[in-house]
Amino acid sequence: MKNQEIKKYNEELTNGTMETTMDLVTKATALICELSEDEMLSKNRERHLVDARRIAYAVNRLFFKYPLLRIGKFYKKNHATIIHQVNVHNAIIQYDKDYAMKYQMVLNCVRDEVGLEHIQEYKNLMDKIYNTAFKRITELNNTDTPQNS
Repeated sequence: MKNQEIKKYNEELTNGTMETTMDLVTKATALICELSEDEMLSKNRERHLVDARRIAYAVNRLFFKYPLLRIGKFYKKNHATIIHQVNVHNAIIQYDKDYAMKYQMVLNCVRDEVGLEHIQEYKNLMDKIYNTAFKRITELNNTDTPQNS
């Protein structure tokens, strides 16, 4: 790390900025994945809950570059769990389009600093765009396919 990065990191630690950001990521992920914050932080291993947690870990690690130990401490997980989930994230995002869309929505909300009060509005807009695009692609595929008489 460069000296400026170390100073910034230390300032974030002392000011609580890192925890505030991780809390924002958790809230944004919970809203987009339609979960409560308690479900996000629970030990339940249902697929939709694990996916939501994985999104939060990935945003914190890949976008904010937070240390594994700090992410693990915030979510009450071992740092190895965070490493594993980020690796799984990198694999799953390539083939699970719904997961990829949720991840992108969380990332966009955090990157664009969309306020928590506007996340539901943002999610509805993105869902509408996605559904319109999907419907159009389906229509195009149906017109390109020769029909048997």
